[in-house]
Amino acid sequence: VAIEPARMGDGNKVFDLLGRWKARHSESSMHVSVITVAEDGVVCEFLSNATNSPGVISESDRAVMVTTAIEFKRIGIATPVFVIAPFKSIDSTHGKLFYLATSEDAARQYAAVLEKMEPVISNGRTTPVQIIQLPDKFTAFESGSTLLTPLVDATEKDIQNLLIHTLTHGAFYSSRPWIYEGLAHYAQLRLREQQDGRKAALAILNSRRASLAIAEAGTNEKQNLATATDEVFYRTKAMFVWWMLRELVGQSVFEMVLAKYISEEDKVPSYVQRLFEVESKKRLEWFFDDWVYRDRGLPDFRITAVFVRKEIDGGFLVTVTVENQGGAGAEVLLRIPQRESEVNAKLLVPANGKATARLHVNLPPKRVIVNDGSVPETDTSDNEYVVESVK
Repeated sequence: VAIEPARMGDGNKVFDLLGRWKARHSESSMHVSVITVAEDGVVCEFLSNATNSPGVISESDRAVMVTTAIEFKRIGIATPVFVIAPFKSIDSTHGKLFYLATSEDAARQYAAVLEKMEPVISNGRTTPVQIIQLPDKFTAFESGSTLLTPLVDATEKDIQNLLIHTLTHGAFYSSRPWIYEGLAHYAQLRLREQQDGRKAALAILNSRRASLAIAEAGTNEKQNLATATDEVFYRTKAMFVWWMLRELVGQSVFEMVLAKYISEEDKVPSYVQRLFEVESKKRLEWFFDDWVYRDRGLPDFRITAVFVRKEIDGGFLVTVTVENQGGAGAEVLLRIPQRESEVNAKLLVPANGKATARLHVNLPPKRVIVNDGSVPETDTSDNEYVVESVK
């Protein structure tokens, strides 16, 4: 395999080259025959993230040889993984956990958590996952529905957060990277939301926003999600897109659409849009056009005007105008903090345009904030507007 040379100092060139190479070979297949030798009674298990045939055993006076045929029918964006070690295993409803004999207690803890977990989203796929132990100082690595990770001491919540991405790959499949990987990242957000509330999920989104903004500003070639080869786009940007779609259509519709998704029927990029429009009864062409079919960059919101009027009943009517200086439109949250709560409303602000919302509050507003972090934007430093004292 050969690609043109690139240096790590060449900006994003290395990652662009690798991304394009992955995309070029996503439909490639690979067939491998592996022979493992067991000597002195030590039997090693050979594992991969492909379809393995049952090993054919042949014996001699000194050793036992096992020949295994491995087939990657479609490589996709998954990295082929091969592991050999004297593993033991624990079966689970969702798949299998492979561990070394010295780590049985930790392995049983991880297997117990895996057994109790349910996928956050599913389209009826039931590919068994593989959890394979790595030495303690190694970094966890995932490829498709196979996760290689140290089995370190951890809380149940931490183990859930580690496994949910892989579990989602086992429960939901798409040949499109932005759907397959983006939804697995969305599942991590959804799990955090279920565990510790919305703010915990938004904190993850906020931690990923900067890398996406840098990628959007620095890329020489526009990358729409439908054909993106850069991981920042089909993982991070796609994660934001799925989160925003959930906000647009609601949780129940979102889950219903994904349950009806069939990868084999997804032959054109608009397939997903049509599914969402049918179930939500909403027109979503503007959203998919700005965020999926084309790379229009990110929004950039700022509040340009706030007008407060005291009402007869003692409350206040707050009229807020928001400008979007970015190339992508979005439905964004407007927030007015009150003493122990907040009043909020959603506002659709088109690309390079303005929109106005009116909110009723009980107390004089001191601040108005646009965007709670659900929508990625290029600059969040001007998202807050300080309101002058209301007389």
